[in-house]
Amino acid sequence: HHLFNSQLIYGIKIALSLAGAVLIPLLLGSEAISIPAILGVVAAGLTELDDNLRGRIRTVLFILLSFFIAASGVEFLFGKPIPFFIGIVVASFLFVILGAFGERYATIAFGVLVIAIYTMLAYKPDQAWYIQPLLLVGGALWYNLIALFFALFWPTRPLQESLANTFDHLSAYLEVKSHFFDPDEGDDFEAQKLALARAASTLRAMIDDTRRLLM
Repeated sequence: HHLFNSQLIYGIKIALSLAGAVLIPLLLGSEAISIPAILGVVAAGLTELDDNLRGRIRTVLFILLSFFIAASGVEFLFGKPIPFFIGIVVASFLFVILGAFGERYATIAFGVLVIAIYTMLAYKPDQAWYIQPLLLVGGALWYNLIALFFALFWPTRPLQESLANTFDHLSAYLEVKSHFFDPDEGDDFEAQKLALARAASTLRAMIDDTRRLLM
C-alpha cells in the first residue's frame, strides 16, 4: 500500500529517533547531550542498509564500531593541526578505496566521514575524549534499534518494492522497444537505440538489486 512505502517508513523512523534523542535527555535533565545524540541519529539514518536480521545486526555492529573509532580519532587529533591533517587525508583515502568495493561499503564509508565531521562540529576541548564518541554512537544505536523494530514488522517490504520497481522498468523497457516496430519512427533510429540501451541498463540494475535482496 502507498501509505506504507519505504520513503514514508524511513521518515517515521527518523522522526521517532529524533524525538527520542530530544525527549530522553530532556527527561533525564541532560539537554546538552541531545545535540551529539541527534547527530548520531542522522549519521545512522544515512548508513542504513536493508538486509536480513543476522546481516543487519552484523552490519550495525560494524558501523557502530567504525563510528566510535572515527569519532575517537577526531577527539584525539583535533587540537593538533599537522597530525589531524595527516589523519584526515589518510582516512579519506582509505574510505574512498573501501567505497570502491561496492555500494554497501561506500555507504558505510560515507557515514563514517559524516560522523567525523559531526564530531568536529560538536568538539569541546574541556570534555573527556570518550564522551562525544559515546553520545554519537548512542544516537546511532537508538536509530538502529527503531529500524530493527520496523524490519521485524515489515521484513519483506524492501523486496516487494524492488520487485514492483523491476516490473515497472520492464514495462518501460518493452515500451521503448516497441518503438522499433513503428514505421513512422524509422528516421530516428539512433535515438531509439540510445533510449533502448538506457532502459536496458536501468532494468539490469533493478534486476541485480532484486536478486541481491532475494539472496
